[in-house]
Amino acid sequence: SLLDSQLKEREAELRFLQSQIKPHFLYNTLDSIYFMALLEDKKDIAQMALSLSESFKLSLNKGKDFIPVFKEIEHIRHYMIIQNIRYDNRFEYIESIDDEVKSYEIMKLLLQPLVENAMYHGLEPKQGNGTIKLTGRVEGSDLVFTVTDDGVGMEDVQKTEQGYGIGNVRERLRLYYGEQSEFKIISKVN
Repeated sequence: SLLDSQLKEREAELRFLQSQIKPHFLYNTLDSIYFMALLEDKKDIAQMALSLSESFKLSLNKGKDFIPVFKEIEHIRHYMIIQNIRYDNRFEYIESIDDEVKSYEIMKLLLQPLVENAMYHGLEPKQGNGTIKLTGRVEGSDLVFTVTDDGVGMEDVQKTEQGYGIGNVRERLRLYYGEQSEFKIISKVN
């Protein structure tokens, strides 16, 4: 009935408004940490708070599901800054994205979880330094992205499917882009 649909709409609006309160508190807190760290001349802590704040803003994306590629890339840069502070600059991040790709809109959090996966399963267990490379190009009517790392590799590619991040990306790709989307994982040990 009309009343039911109006109630549902109201509830949805309320949920949206409540969801806005938490990020607001989060950003204010991160801002405080940022300024306190600057006052104490702790530049790495300040940078971490700043990158975390930016990272949240980009992943929330004002509730929108799509994001320009350049913003998803920005999200990845902030993520890598945080990880390099945590891991004492062990990781090199290389980006090779064609300019024409950057303005395209893609589903948000499509690439960042792949970089995160490469980080945790490829590079973190590896001795010494490691590299993650992100590429993006147009191929016919497709956008083609690759995330590669020189980490420990894996024998059983199926294992990565069980993780939340990769499974989530694969499922969202399938749901939104359907059969014309393709998702491949290739790996060798070491």
